[in-house]
Amino acid sequence: MTQIAFGIVRLQAHLEVEAPKAGNPVLNLTGAQWHGEARTPADNRAAGLTSWIRNTADEYGDLAAALRTGAADIRGTITALENRTILADGDGYILD
Repeated sequence: MTQIAFGIVRLQAHLEVEAPKAGNPVLNLTGAQWHGEARTPADNRAAGLTSWIRNTADEYGDLAAALRTGAADIRGTITALENRTILADGDGYILD
């Protein structure tokens, strides 16, 4: 679970870097470069898309945190099961 969390954190970081790239090409245009009735809806769409990507990245961060916490919470159970498997094997049980 910890390895998965690490991968998700990398995905989160990538989304945070990419989010501005989704909207900034539109939002950074000056009034001289683009004006007219389509400008405001395009700005709103670009801002909304950037916000959505950032919110998605934030949710991935929450997921990664839950995975790290979960991994720590079940560590004792995993160790106990591994130990019991070794004991069962020593008693002649075949566990596949």
